[in-house]
Amino acid sequence: PDEAQRRFDFVLDGMVSEGWLTAAERTAATYPEVLPRGPVALNNADGPEGLIVRQVEEELAREGFDEGRIYREGLRITTTVNRGAQRAAQAAVRDTLSGEPANLRSALVSMDPRNGAVAAYYGGSDGTGFDYAQAYRQPGSSFKPFTLAAALEDGIGVFARRDGSQPQNFPDREAPVRNSEGGECSSCSLKEAITRSLNTTFYGLALEVGPENVAELAHRAGVGVDGPDGTTTLERNGVTGGAIGIGEYEVRPIDQASGFSTFANGGEHHDPFFVAKVTDRNGNVLIDRTETEGTRAVSPEVANDVTFALEDIAGNADNGLADGRPSAAKTGTTQLDDNDNKDAWMVGYTPQLVTAVWIGTDANKAIRTSEDRLIYGSGLPADIWETYMDAALRGTQELALPDGAEVEGDEGGNGGNGSGGDGGSEGTGAAETTSRSSQPSSTTSAPPTTTEPPPSTTEPPPTTEPTRTTRTRPTPPPSTGG
Repeated sequence: PDEAQRRFDFVLDGMVSEGWLTAAERTAATYPEVLPRGPVALNNADGPEGLIVRQVEEELAREGFDEGRIYREGLRITTTVNRGAQRAAQAAVRDTLSGEPANLRSALVSMDPRNGAVAAYYGGSDGTGFDYAQAYRQPGSSFKPFTLAAALEDGIGVFARRDGSQPQNFPDREAPVRNSEGGECSSCSLKEAITRSLNTTFYGLALEVGPENVAELAHRAGVGVDGPDGTTTLERNGVTGGAIGIGEYEVRPIDQASGFSTFANGGEHHDPFFVAKVTDRNGNVLIDRTETEGTRAVSPEVANDVTFALEDIAGNADNGLADGRPSAAKTGTTQLDDNDNKDAWMVGYTPQLVTAVWIGTDANKAIRTSEDRLIYGSGLPADIWETYMDAALRGTQELALPDGAEVEGDEGGNGGNGSGGDGGSEGTGAAETTSRSSQPSSTTSAPPTTTEPPPSTTEPPPTTEPTRTTRTRPTPPPSTGG
């Protein structure tokens, strides 16, 4: 302030010397009061963009740039968020949920799997409130791709057949596991089982390949390791059970986008990030993420086969992308009790964009439409996903997805489903590239949660997903424009 005041006096005295001010006018011009320095906030955004600002601030803080330094040094920050994609995300959520019950909450995270850049981020309408994109919730069947990937690494191909009949009992669980709406298949291929979302198949498959191996693969693929309050994700009291196969361990929407991005990018993972570039007032570049370094999380063959297995799901749920653009996706739904659901997901991708959508409530309450119908992942979340993806990808190149499987593993009959059978894992054997021991671990996790998430149930009921050949899909509300 002292230097600024000396400059103030110097300039005004000079104006008097040049005859631009009279002596009386100079006397009347006093230096303004200097207010004490207080906290500052980037942009002070209170809408959905405020939650993006929060993520940017936290990311910069991890790089050693606190708010004081940002303003003191006049730093210019460029984010990865695409303006058009962000508007499309907010409009997709707003229009789809228009007229729906006021207690519904939603999150959407969209990123470029080729480099990790977050293209759109919606954690709620209140930019100063709770960020639902960072909330830990059960992903239900949308977690099954990680179980499939672990099986592929174990030499179990997507055409291997496993028991999808129901109900089934498993050694680590008292209650039997059931499939949604009575769906079952006594000998389905894993590709068919994931398309039909058969819980019994994937609970047994997780036990067959080892629940801890499913968790390790998911962490390697990009699901955050560190949970709330110093816990580790994908376990309870240090133990991971077969329930991981059907998504009963909580993750965040940003975790699902991060993890699926590995499959979309041929098995190479890039951590999600928000800050693209930082320069100082003189134009010197302090951070530049034009190019990012990825980590080989799974083999290209495993990523190929996971994508191949997921290619029919969006279309079967009537949520295929515009003009027949190929996509891979998985829905997920978690039950509150025998009569209601509490979390619903849609996670899917093209080679250039992966998007995770979640719908739930603040405190694990029942989620129903305005017509009092149950909400499934294949309903409102899939509608949001489709609407957003069509808008965000409009005008971009249509990229092909795999047209066949590459892991030459077990394609035989039913495995042990956790009962001690060989699971057909001997088969023709897994290729060296799919060996679990050959895969490096990822070095970082997704951005940490910014606040304590709403409470969750401690002993969740089984996940459920409607059988696509018989479900009645809720009718989406009319668009309100925008």
